[in-house]
Amino acid sequence: MKENKNVVKKAGDATRVYCHEDYAQELYDRMNDVEVYTKDLKNGDLLKVRDFNILRSGEVEVVCDNFESLFFEANKEKKYYDMLGYTEEMFIDWVRSGQHREYLEEHGMHVVVENVASRKGSLYQAHLRTIMREFRSQIQKPTSAYMAKVTGKNQGGFMVEVSGIKAFMPGSLAAANKINDFDSYIGKTIFVMIEDYLAPSDMFVVSYKKYLDYILPSKLAELERNQLLEGNVTGTSKFGVFVEFDEIYTGLLHTAEMNMETLEKFNNREFRPGDPLQVWLKDIKDNKLILTEVDPSIKQNEMEEFKSQVEGNMKEALIISIKPHGALMELEKGVLGLLPVKEMKKSGRRLNVGERLDVFIKKVDTSTGKIYLTLNDERITTEV
Repeated sequence: MKENKNVVKKAGDATRVYCHEDYAQELYDRMNDVEVYTKDLKNGDLLKVRDFNILRSGEVEVVCDNFESLFFEANKEKKYYDMLGYTEEMFIDWVRSGQHREYLEEHGMHVVVENVASRKGSLYQAHLRTIMREFRSQIQKPTSAYMAKVTGKNQGGFMVEVSGIKAFMPGSLAAANKINDFDSYIGKTIFVMIEDYLAPSDMFVVSYKKYLDYILPSKLAELERNQLLEGNVTGTSKFGVFVEFDEIYTGLLHTAEMNMETLEKFNNREFRPGDPLQVWLKDIKDNKLILTEVDPSIKQNEMEEFKSQVEGNMKEALIISIKPHGALMELEKGVLGLLPVKEMKKSGRRLNVGERLDVFIKKVDTSTGKIYLTLNDERITTEV
């Protein structure tokens, strides 16, 4: 075997290492306490990891892509092992087994030069450098979600740890709805996305709400209309009760869709955040769930019967609301139909809420529960 001319000779030791690997001389020098200086490296350089070797001294050799070698003491990288879900012993076994090479090829890993003279490097500090750079890019082009552990709270929200980085999550961005118990979040692990970076405090702002907006379209696609859902009340309005499901979806149970027991409880203002509620999914509009307590199968049977009785006939109806797109009219108790604006104009006068009017039932759509009205005796066979 010929002398490897690529091996860098070190002052203070005339020993020559004969090996195919360019870093062999450096490894020999490090193990024999020969002072090492590499003119091409400087403190703070970030290098891609090519391989690991466990040395007899208990140190770990990091072989880099440029065939330079750095070293760290195995017990000094606990924070990095924690992120991998390993202990020090598990990390060493992982390297010795050779399984780390597949991970390096698939995910990549970096090491930062902490001291050129002693060839000290750090995986954890390299991770902080790369993840902070990644976080900054995510502010403008959000494409990734990260696991965050809630470690504490303050007046404005929560302190969290994301991939080893301490960050802040405002209370307004921590949930789909208003949070009623901040203490219950302490210790929770949730997905977040990067929202902003606060230079004065050198801290990233993260958002669970941004994550929900990101995944919501795909999650909504998994739901089916007429599906039975179990959720919890998050609040009320004058129109009904807001219900949350799986800490992702939010829907409104309108008073018109409540059963008598729920309506009485609503009128008596007895609903409290966290109260359980079982409902059916009636429809999805603008990424919001429209809920009902009326069993859809029963409702559809009723609509089929109603259709056979009234479709194509004239019926007196009460105007209960005037909307930009038309007048909402009550045909029977709990049965509403729409008189479009163009039909309203045919009356030749202004129509008002509370007025009764003879209308023709143009179409009853039993699949959606929608009823279309007209002032003329016209029937249709296609969707309106």
